[in-house]
Parts: sequence; C-alpha cells; structure tokens
Amino acid sequence: MSIQELVEVKVLVKEFDGKIGEAAVQSSLNALVEEMQQRNFVVLDVDLKHARRKYTCVIKYESLLNLAGCVTPIPAAFT
Repeated sequence: MSIQELVEVKVLVKEFDGKIGEAAVQSSLNALVEEMQQRNFVVLDVDLKHARRKYTCVIKYESLLNLAGCVTPIPAAFT
C-alpha cells in the first residue's frame, strides 16, 4: 500500500467593481468541479470563503488512477 498525497487547487477571484456576487462564483466553481469529475478526478472537498472583495476557494481532489494505485502527475490545467 502506498502513501497518497492529498492534492488541492486554490482559486482566487477578486471583485473590482462589486458586481460578481457569490452566486456567479459558485456557479463557475460548480462548472470547474464538473469538468474535473469528467476527467476522472474525485473531488473530496470544496471550501469557498468570501472576504473583502475577494473569494478564495480550495478544491481538494484525488485522481481515480491514484486511488487504484497508479501514479499520475497533476494535470497542467489545474496547477
């Protein structure tokens, strides 16, 4: 059995005019999570926080291949 490292992506969205809103950010994050799932990633946790005109989101995920015992690199699109 191998030791697996938890992988996470941090997403930062800054509001410049105050018009983005949490619903729009959440909708975009849902689309990102759906895309990750279609590419065989298991999303373990999504943590969205809002403070001072910016949203910070941490998405923790694992590759299905890693869960099966294979070693896969982090996809460039998510680094």
